[in-house]
Amino acid sequence: MFERQLDCAWRIVAAYERLLGAMVGFARAFSDGAAIAYLADVYVAPHCRGLGLGTSIVQGMVDDGPGAKFRWMLHTADAHELYARFGFSAPDSTLMQRDFGMPAVRD
Repeated sequence: MFERQLDCAWRIVAAYERLLGAMVGFARAFSDGAAIAYLADVYVAPHCRGLGLGTSIVQGMVDDGPGAKFRWMLHTADAHELYARFGFSAPDSTLMQRDFGMPAVRD
């Protein structure tokens, strides 16, 4: 499934260690390419956390890329302070979501 997610991604930003070339950070996004984007799967390897790598990855994805003027969304259980630095905030009353596996209710 992860390979398919990568294949379908609109944009991918990754960070690598200089000496070994190992990937230590990653984020992907999907978008309509015109006005809206969704930030997904932001990850920093445990041994690299706290060094500003997450900030650099999110900045590269959201502010420095082709979607800099897009409306961005994400779901996250952590790192709220990081995302707030880039203008993310709690949803307002206009957002609705359908959780995984929820069946449609039809009359």
